[in-house]
Amino acid sequence: MCISHNFHDYKPLSKPDHYYPLRDNLPIEIPFDPEYAEKVIKNFIKTYVEVSGARGVVIGLSGGVDSAVVSVLCRKILGKRKVKCLFLPEKATPKKDIE
Repeated sequence: MCISHNFHDYKPLSKPDHYYPLRDNLPIEIPFDPEYAEKVIKNFIKTYVEVSGARGVVIGLSGGVDSAVVSVLCRKILGKRKVKCLFLPEKATPKKDIE
């Protein structure tokens, strides 16, 4: 499946006023708009699920921040009935986290 997006419709998530050349006086501050980033990501998830014809999503939770954020965004967009989360531990996962 291939989803075609017109990426010219989106502005950069960091919304820089100008480009930041790398110099010796690091670190540099790059402005970031988290509300806009959330809007773009939620729109992508909604479009992807609609175009794929899926009735919902299954998310593998690792216990990390990334999968937790994805699950929250999917639930906000699709509703809890269309989001199923599975905890997928691995050898390095502490036993207390599995229980």
